Amino acid sequence: MTTPPKPSDSPEFDPVPIRVLLPDEQEVTGRLYARRQLPEGWLYLVSITVYRAPEDGHVEPVEYGMWLRPQDHLRPVDGVAYDDVPTERLP
Repeated sequence: MTTPPKPSDSPEFDPVPIRVLLPDEQEVTGRLYARRQLPEGWLYLVSITVYRAPEDGHVEPVEYGMWLRPQDHLRPVDGVAYDDVPTERLP
C-alpha cells in the first residue's frame, strides 16, 4: 500500500524536485513537500512516483511519500531553489 504525501500547510507551495537515493543505489527524482527539524536532525517529506498493479490487472502510477534524512538519502537538484519549502523548526 502506498502512502501519499500530506498536503502542505502552504496551499500556494508547489513541491520542488529533489534527488532520492534508493537502497539499491539507483537515483530517482522525487518531489520535496516539507522539512521538519528534530533534536537528532532533519527529516524531509518527499515522494516518488512508482507503478502499482491493483487486483483488476491494469498498471497505474502512484505517488509514495516518506520522511527521509537528507544527509543519508537525498541530494539537491542543480538550479532548484529550496528557500520556499515549508519548514518546521524546533523552538
